[in-house]
Amino acid sequence: MRPSRNGILLSAALAFLGAGLAAAQSSQVSDTVPPSPGLKGEVYFGPFIGYSFIGDHQFRCKCDVMQENYIVWGGRVGYMVTDNLGVETNAGYLNLHPSFWELSVGALWDFTPTTHGWNVYASAGAGASREKVFEGKGTFIAYIAPGAEYRFNKNIGMRLEL
Repeated sequence: MRPSRNGILLSAALAFLGAGLAAAQSSQVSDTVPPSPGLKGEVYFGPFIGYSFIGDHQFRCKCDVMQENYIVWGGRVGYMVTDNLGVETNAGYLNLHPSFWELSVGALWDFTPTTHGWNVYASAGAGASREKVFEGKGTFIAYIAPGAEYRFNKNIGMRLEL
């Protein structure tokens, strides 16, 4: 039996349609999953609110008030050197009597660098605490801080740090 001309045309049309659908489906998959951009070269900044729970009434001033359990207000600016490593500077203000400024520089290691979702990190740094920002004798400070940051997108995130 010899196939009819209509049967050959129908088979060719179905093969062409199937190939077109397969090509369209594979291009949709590759178009909807863009490669994740890295964090290298990103500058970040933002405000922070902290809580100072380590105190000693002889640490900041020779006074009778226990100098602990105070809110620290401040901000940070940082730069991601690689996808995992960032450097940052922090400035904080403690409204004590007398009030104090804390200035520090540090490094941050991002264990899970993503531009959306949770990023787990550890940071460490050192600086000085003093009554006037760049005047007078400062008291050495150091910090080690584990934390997690939730990035809502590439530019907006929220850190939770200890």
